[in-house]
Amino acid sequence: MKKVSKLTGIIKAYGDNVNTDVIHNPSKFTISREKLTVDLGLAGPPENRRVIIIAGENFGIGSSRYSTVLALKNSGVVAVGAKSLSRIFKRNLACAGIFAFEFVPGSGGEIAKISGARTAEIEFDANVAASHCAAIIRECGKKTGAVCVMDRYLFEIAGSGGMVKYLEESEER
Repeated sequence: MKKVSKLTGIIKAYGDNVNTDVIHNPSKFTISREKLTVDLGLAGPPENRRVIIIAGENFGIGSSRYSTVLALKNSGVVAVGAKSLSRIFKRNLACAGIFAFEFVPGSGGEIAKISGARTAEIEFDANVAASHCAAIIRECGKKTGAVCVMDRYLFEIAGSGGMVKYLEESEER
C-alpha cells in the first residue's frame, strides 16, 4: 500500500441528505467509464485538481450506483468527509480509491469552518486503533480542525488506489 499521510485539495461543501442521484443524475449516465463526471462547479479540468468533499448527515444515500463514485473519481475527488455516510456508498468510495471519513460527533463547529474554506488538508494517523484510523481535516494553514475516523480496511483499500490495486498488492505479498 502507498503510504498516504496527507492530502490537500479544493473544498466542495454539501449539506444533509445528499442522494447519489443528485450527485450524479441518471440522465448523465454513460456506458463509457472514462466519460462519467460530475459538475462540481469548480474551475479547471478535473485531471488537474484534487477535491475534498465536506458534507453533513446522510451523504450518499440513494441508489448507491457505482457510476456515481466513478464520476466523482473522474472529477478529481480524492476524499469525502461527512457527518455520516451511507454504508454502501462508503465502501464504493474506498473501492474506487477515494478516502471516506466520518466526523467524530461534537466537531460541528469545525466542520462549518472547513466547509467555508477554499482549500483543506487531511492529515492521516493510522496508528489510532487496530480497527480504525483517524484523520484531521482542517483549512490549509490552520492548526485546528475536525477529527474523523475511517475503517482501517477501507483506508488500506483507498490508500492502494482502489480494490483492484489492493488485491493485486495482496497477491504480491
